[in-house]
Amino acid sequence: MEQCETYRAAAIRELEEEVGIRIADKDMTEVYRRDAENEFLHIVYLAELKNHSPIIAISWEHAFYSWKTTEEIMATDIPNKTDPYYLTVLKYLKSKK
Repeated sequence: MEQCETYRAAAIRELEEEVGIRIADKDMTEVYRRDAENEFLHIVYLAELKNHSPIIAISWEHAFYSWKTTEEIMATDIPNKTDPYYLTVLKYLKSKK
């Protein structure tokens, strides 16, 4: 995070820096937040990309990506080797169905 930057602003900036997508603040919703006893903070945002399929420019930090609708995320079978953080997020999202 940049100095004096909010988590939300950092997420918007990182989305543009990491994959080249610009999104308006109003099109992003916080759907999950977990503060693990002040050790770390996990926040998950869902964003709606309106009327376009952006060309993705993946940074050197990533090997691949896939686009998922909210419905596809909800229908995802959770693999046994899923990172515990993502497992928690998927379970949370599925519980909100």
